[in-house]
Amino acid sequence: EEIIGDQDDQPPQDGQAGSINFLLELLTSEVQQTVREAAIALEKVFKTSEGRKTFLELEEGVARFMAILTSSDPVTVKWGSRGLVALSMDSSGRKGLMSWNPPLQVLGGLLSSEDEETVQCASLVIGNLVLDRNGRSQILQNQSIIQNLVELIWSEDRKVLRYTTGALRNLSVDSNGAATLLSDKGAVERLTDLKASKDTNTSRYAQAVLKNLGVRAKG
Repeated sequence: EEIIGDQDDQPPQDGQAGSINFLLELLTSEVQQTVREAAIALEKVFKTSEGRKTFLELEEGVARFMAILTSSDPVTVKWGSRGLVALSMDSSGRKGLMSWNPPLQVLGGLLSSEDEETVQCASLVIGNLVLDRNGRSQILQNQSIIQNLVELIWSEDRKVLRYTTGALRNLSVDSNGAATLLSDKGAVERLTDLKASKDTNTSRYAQAVLKNLGVRAKG
């Protein structure tokens, strides 16, 4: 099940290859404000199916965009992570993200960000990536990401909890994912507590994880 993030009230604008390429070039500017504005504009482009399609057809488009996620500017990284959320909303976008070699290392770093919105976005992206078998397989092989994700279920941020439990729900439909979560007794106990969360989605996701773990445990 896709985890739905907050929707932007402003209607997105369709992008064309030329304008998207121009925005990608701006990401390499030495002027930080220019980079920020380009990242914001690209996030808007990614919110449309046509924009995502055009972007994914560009040579090394994903690699060029992902480069901003290692920026020293937290605002740029935040908008870059929001762009990832938009890209991960459909299967072609997820496939495009996973085709770039180091996305998991970058995402793992974002989970440890000091900016709460960046963490929210990273957990939401991971939850969407594991919808696909290839994404689940690759993420389950990356123990640091699993560990960072599990640690977030102790977060006090409402959205981080919602998106993290959603990601774990998607992981737990896989037998390997279920086995990994079952091995962490502290996480299982925490998820049990989260069934009583006042956030409806967090409660629903936690119950779904535990149900999946129960089925696997009996199997």
